[in-house]
Amino acid sequence: MSETTCQTIIGFLFLVMIVVPSASGQEAARPAPTDGYWVCDNGYRQVQDHCDPVNVPPHAWAVGDRWVCSSGFRRVGDQCDPITVPPHAKALGEQWVCENGYRKNAERCEEIGVPPHAWTVGDEWTCDSGYKRVNDHCEQIDVPAHASASGERWVCNSGYKRVGDRCDPIGVPPHASAVGDQWVCDEGYRRTGDRCEQTGLPPNAWAVGDDWVCNNGYKRVRDKCDQIKVPPHATAVRDDWVCTSGYRKVGDRCEAVDIPRHASAIGERWVCDNGYRKVGDRCERINVPPHATAVAGAP
Repeated sequence: MSETTCQTIIGFLFLVMIVVPSASGQEAARPAPTDGYWVCDNGYRQVQDHCDPVNVPPHAWAVGDRWVCSSGFRRVGDQCDPITVPPHAKALGEQWVCENGYRKNAERCEEIGVPPHAWTVGDEWTCDSGYKRVNDHCEQIDVPAHASASGERWVCNSGYKRVGDRCDPIGVPPHASAVGDQWVCDEGYRRTGDRCEQTGLPPNAWAVGDDWVCNNGYKRVRDKCDQIKVPPHATAVRDDWVCTSGYRKVGDRCEAVDIPRHASAIGERWVCDNGYRKVGDRCERINVPPHATAVAGAP
C-alpha cells in the first residue's frame, strides 16, 4: 500500500471520530455523538467553534489533527530527521529492513547464499516445490505417475489414491465427481451404496447436494413448494418477507414510517442528513465552520 493511499484512508477515518484529551493528558478517540455533528478536516484541529490548521513540517503528513513523519524519517522535536539506510535495505517507518535475499549484520545487509532450485524468504532460503533441502543444497524428489509435487513431498492427483509409493485410480460412478481420493454425487443426486441416484426435485425448487430447497418466495410443505404471500412494500427473503426501507411490519402488512424533512430512511427508522441533527421528531441544521465536514447522526 502506498503512502498516499495510507494518508487517504487514515484521513477518512478521522472523519468518523472526535479526538479529545484524556485524563492522562494523552489524546484519545471517543465515539461521535448521535445527534449530528461536525469534525475538522484532515490537517486541521478544533479550537472552540472553528478549525485551525496544523503546522506540518517537511517530510511529514497530517493525520487528523496531528502529523507523523514519512517513512525513512523519525520525529525529533517538531521536525523530521532522515534515518540512515544502508545499501540493500529499505526504510520501514523509523526503522530499516534488509531486502529479500539479505540479512542484517550490525548496521549493514549481507547477501545470503542461495543454491540452485531454491528461493529466498526474508534472510533465509527454501527449496522449490519438488525438491528437499540436504545440508546446503536442494535435491529433487521422486514423483510417481498421476501425482504432483507439494513442497518436499508428493500427493496423488484427484481421482487417485496413494498405495505405497504409487497412485492407483479410484472408481467414480456415473453422476459423480472425484474429490481427492474420494467421490461425491453431483447436485440433484444422492449416494446409495456405490452409485448415485437422482432425487425428486419439485417445481420452484433447486438441488442442494442430495437434497433440495424451495426458491425465494416459496416455503417447503412436505414434498412440494408453496408460494408465500408478500404484501405491498415488502420483499421475499427465502420463505418469509421483510418490509422495504421506510416501512415497518404491522401484522401481515407494511406501514410507512413518518420521515421528517432533511432525513432519510434506514430500515424502520430514519437518520438526519449530513449537516443536520436530530431534535425530537425533526432535523435541525447545524453550523459547520470552514475546513470542517458535517457527519450525519445515528438513527
